[in-house]
Amino acid sequence: MDVGAGTGLHSKVLRQKGLHVTAIDINPQAVDIMRQEGLTNVFYADIFEFQGGPFDTLLMMGHGIGVVETIAGLGRFLKIAPKLLSADGQVLLDSLDVRVTENPGDLAYHDANRKAGRYIGEIRMQFEFQDKKGPYCGWLHVDAETLMAHAQPAGWECEVVRQEENGNYLACLKTKK
Repeated sequence: MDVGAGTGLHSKVLRQKGLHVTAIDINPQAVDIMRQEGLTNVFYADIFEFQGGPFDTLLMMGHGIGVVETIAGLGRFLKIAPKLLSADGQVLLDSLDVRVTENPGDLAYHDANRKAGRYIGEIRMQFEFQDKKGPYCGWLHVDAETLMAHAQPAGWECEVVRQEENGNYLACLKTKK
């Protein structure tokens, strides 16, 4: 089984289980760390530009679908992903339904996104460690219903495999036959 994965931890565990794993990351430091951890099939690449595959599974855990940044990016991903998959391939992803909250700060963010004409799960964030700050980047938390609404017209079957009370869920996408 060939697996394309986006994080070093998942890639390392899958490789230890005997799977052929290709790790892809857009962060050169993450790629270096994965190589230092003994992963050999690691690529510094943007998922939208990556030319590898085909894979039996694209694994996008840790809310990894978020790399698409926006609903428009989700549509773009749904168009390119079949090129990365084998005929019976699948995308396994988890995400978060941000509507499952009562936190006033989260609700205010949702309202600001609506007023700006954005989907409520599109966020902008900046990572900071000690005195170092990275650039702002986008991230998408897409609820399962919105994922299905975009996946089906793009030629995908979408199954929610697990749904948790806190809004986290696991989904499997397969191209329609």
